[in-house]
Amino acid sequence: MDNKQNNNNMMQNAMNTANQGGNNLMQTARNAVNRITNAGRGQFNEQEKQAAQQAIQSAYANSSPEEKQQLQQLEQQLKRHNEM
Repeated sequence: MDNKQNNNNMMQNAMNTANQGGNNLMQTARNAVNRITNAGRGQFNEQEKQAAQQAIQSAYANSSPEEKQQLQQLEQQLKRHNEM
């Protein structure tokens, strides 16, 4: 499996998990942002970045105030990476 297909599969899994709810949402958001920010510049396309943002937004619904703060940090991390 090539790297792009692997990334697409990971993002699809992240989106599927995000739709399941619970604590998985926080972990899904973390994983999605980490995959993008730890990869080399230009390895992820807009659709994959949007999927990461969607995972973050999905996690907000069932998050505690502390988790909301963590999600805001993930959003900032993703935003900084996108501006590079």
